[in-house]
Amino acid sequence: MKVLKSLLSVSLLIVSLLKASLLRASLLKASLLRASLLSSIGLIASLWVCTVNAQVAITTTILKQQVVAPLANVEPAPASDIQGFNSALTNVIVEPSYEWVDAALAAPGDKLRYTLKVQNDGQYTVPKGHLRIEDKVPQGSILAPETLLQANRLTAFSVSADGQYFVAAASAVGPAEGWRWLRWEYLKPLAPGQSFNLSFQTRLQGEVGPQAESQGASASVFSEF
Repeated sequence: MKVLKSLLSVSLLIVSLLKASLLRASLLKASLLRASLLSSIGLIASLWVCTVNAQVAITTTILKQQVVAPLANVEPAPASDIQGFNSALTNVIVEPSYEWVDAALAAPGDKLRYTLKVQNDGQYTVPKGHLRIEDKVPQGSILAPETLLQANRLTAFSVSADGQYFVAAASAVGPAEGWRWLRWEYLKPLAPGQSFNLSFQTRLQGEVGPQAESQGASASVFSEF
């Protein structure tokens, strides 16, 4: 009887050890599977960001402002008594009319308008708030003050004097020519094939052409800012 009880105890111990071993093996397998999945997901996300980043294209068009022809605007003046006679006089105000033309022959003093067409040429949608576009005012030009006042609900527009510290354009203080770097953050998703336009204006100061020394606009896609 004692021998039988001893055999039974040994059998129960062996069964317990086998169960514990199987449990440890299952937990290890699950842990390895989870690590493998996380690694795969991280790799896919990394490749996705790089792919989208490479597929965002920017095309820049440069135009200059040109006077077409002065327009005469006639406004009535208050009646005036001249030598006893009531005479209705008029004021003639000459107002210039402008159009935007090719900037190939730009000269110092000309106002230039840069239009950036940003297009998603890839196969994936860029998520909302994950696309940033940066540009720099070309050498020989200064930023036009009206650029700081532009309103666009699709982007958050900021400027910088040193390329490091950016402030919201609407809150920028000081002369506009002090701001050299421009940044836009797109506030909507950008699906494949979709595009949008950005613009800024400058005043050409020197003999340097509008495209000389320009670093060109760049687009960056981030997993998070």
